[in-house]
Amino acid sequence: MTKIDEVDRSIVRMLQDDGAMTNQVIAASLKLSEATVRRRRLRLEEQGVIRMTASANPHKLGFNAVAVIFVQALAAKVPDIENELRKLPEVHFLGVCAGTYDLMMEVWLSSQADIVKFKNERLGKIDGVIRLDVYPLLKLSKYYAWSGGIVSYDSL
Repeated sequence: MTKIDEVDRSIVRMLQDDGAMTNQVIAASLKLSEATVRRRRLRLEEQGVIRMTASANPHKLGFNAVAVIFVQALAAKVPDIENELRKLPEVHFLGVCAGTYDLMMEVWLSSQADIVKFKNERLGKIDGVIRLDVYPLLKLSKYYAWSGGIVSYDSL
């Protein structure tokens, strides 16, 4: 288990605000030497605590329709459905849930019409899906992306 102290947490918070922030700027802000920040930052990266990525704004990339979709499925089919959904490029977040729904996903599409098409032509045809509840987002107030690519639960 990685030991994280308050200095490490401060470095992580600063990098979350600006991933391109230099070690010199972080060091000056935290009143540390640049070498200390460099060493800690490298350790945090090597131990998988942080990863430098670019976080995309879906609207600025032409994805003007972002939706959260909840999936109710046959219990025996959940792993198969999860694997199938994981492969879809439109799915930017996917999680297995407890409760009424078995899976939850966030999708990025070009238009509201594409949400309907995605629901009916892609999701609705997946074996084992019982119900789909689609919630188009009216406004994206905050977005945080951990991964710089596809990250499966096994790699977290």
